[in-house]
Amino acid sequence: MEAWPARARTSCSSTSSVPTSFTGRFLALVRDGVQDGPETLTLGDLHVHLRRRLAAHDLPAPNRRGTDTADRHPFTRSPGTLPTARLESRSGVVR
Repeated sequence: MEAWPARARTSCSSTSSVPTSFTGRFLALVRDGVQDGPETLTLGDLHVHLRRRLAAHDLPAPNRRGTDTADRHPFTRSPGTLPTARLESRSGVVR
């Protein structure tokens, strides 16, 4: 997945340790999971939820590239389905 125009050839990120808007939201999604979602998140699941999160902040939609069934491959477990799903993020907000 990527969230910058396909015609661009270099990353828009600087060399700082602060992630891009796309990367930050992707990492938060993997870390926090999807509340009441599937136990295992596929790349396709992540794309759907990441697209919504980016759109909510008026950020570019991620591009989706894949072959055959790559988007159905389990990528990670969703912490949002675990009994302790109400985890606090770094900002202290309960999700």
